[in-house]
Amino acid sequence: MLAAEFPAVKEVQKWLGNPQEATFDSLSVKQLQYHMTLLKWFSTLKYEDPTTNAKFLLLAEERYVCWLSLLKYWTWDTNTIPVPPIDVALMWHAHLLSPFAYYEDMSLLEHNGLLLEYEFPLEKLHEVYLNDCQVPEDSVRAWEEFAGKPYHLQLDDFPKYKTHCPWCKAEFDLSWEEAVDLRTRKRPQVHIKCSTCNAPYNRDVLSGHQFWSHVHRHLTVPYTYLRGTVIDVNQGAQLEARTDMDHAILFDGLSAQEAADRRNNWRACRWKNILFELREVETRARRRRFYRNVRPYTITRIISRYREQLSPFSLDLCRAVLRQHEFTTK
Repeated sequence: MLAAEFPAVKEVQKWLGNPQEATFDSLSVKQLQYHMTLLKWFSTLKYEDPTTNAKFLLLAEERYVCWLSLLKYWTWDTNTIPVPPIDVALMWHAHLLSPFAYYEDMSLLEHNGLLLEYEFPLEKLHEVYLNDCQVPEDSVRAWEEFAGKPYHLQLDDFPKYKTHCPWCKAEFDLSWEEAVDLRTRKRPQVHIKCSTCNAPYNRDVLSGHQFWSHVHRHLTVPYTYLRGTVIDVNQGAQLEARTDMDHAILFDGLSAQEAADRRNNWRACRWKNILFELREVETRARRRRFYRNVRPYTITRIISRYREQLSPFSLDLCRAVLRQHEFTTK
């Protein structure tokens, strides 16, 4: 079953394809009240120190990934999901504010569209806030048993940012100043190299590694696609046949082993080399008169979703929340 066949997805598609036709008929005063409560709660999560604030968001993003895994394997009714930790709710809310990115990311995470069935638990979070932020024990237990992490995020538990080299797999720590600079600064000032293999550890090659990893996944796992290809921007919907066509033409002649070789070579992960390869792909397709079957925006959107992007999603949620903070403090 395609994601587009789910009722909840049809509502999203209405917004994506014909926002002028969407109405607020189903929006109640209670829902507005719940939302205002949530925004009030979110406002308490901001730290004055920029590094601490960004540290909180980076950890919250990691925990949001765990939350989506929990939902993916949730075996009970979609209406019985646990109350998410408030930091996770912050990330989920930020993701939902970009419906194109949310729809695409959820479709890429779960091909059958199940993740799009879950509604954001506004009322439950409202009730928790009014109850002095006391979370039901079953929600705490469900989270901690599945994620293996404390329900309440404690920043002191993370003195360093733990990471690893994607090429030699050596584990190492970064200071939070380095991690925040790398992830959130427009032009990072830090220059980091792996002490084991001497590979650079920067946004250029790390995002390139993610690109080639996803190309390799597409070539080895059915129904897996690259970011920027799932939603048809003209129709505001998922057209799987067009997505398949784009991938078949763009990656024609590239084997899974070749994609893996590029992924495993940090020099091939430089974006100047990736862009060269994409231009070569376009040239070959045009020469064979296949390129007219590729949607005109596909390559541009793929590049925009991967280049310099270290988030596990097509949208950098940390930077999105930081932009919201800037907007609300003006």
